[in-house]
Formats: sequence, C-alpha cells, structure tokens
Amino acid sequence: FAYGFQWWLGHSAVRDHSVAWTAALGFNAQKLIVIPEHDAVVVFHASRESVQMVAPEIELLNRYILPALM
Repeated sequence: FAYGFQWWLGHSAVRDHSVAWTAALGFNAQKLIVIPEHDAVVVFHASRESVQMVAPEIELLNRYILPALM
C-alpha cells in the first residue's frame, strides 16, 4: 500500500498481471475500491476473519473479483 491525498494506492497480482487500484478505507470493513483498468468500483460493508493477517476484503478482491473481471 501507498498513501496519497487521503486515498490508499495499491496493486494486485492476478494471472501474472499487475492491476492497480485506489481505495478509501473506512471503519472496520468499510472499503471502496476503484479499479480504473476495468472501469469497476467494489464496495465492502462487511468482513470475514483473515487467517493471514491481510485485509480480508483484499483477499476477496484478489481471489475472486479481479479474476472474474479478467
């Protein structure tokens, strides 16, 4: 993650391709993720427990949402 202008800047590796995204991270699981490359916005208002200490929503983004968009 990187931080700039009150937004978090990140990227995810999916199928040997890096996908850039920008996120507004709110209280608990509230997240708004903008993925310009795919003209997509993903919003989370609930969470699940993470075993790997990674934001669970980012795990969902990387494992299910981005592969479905690609």
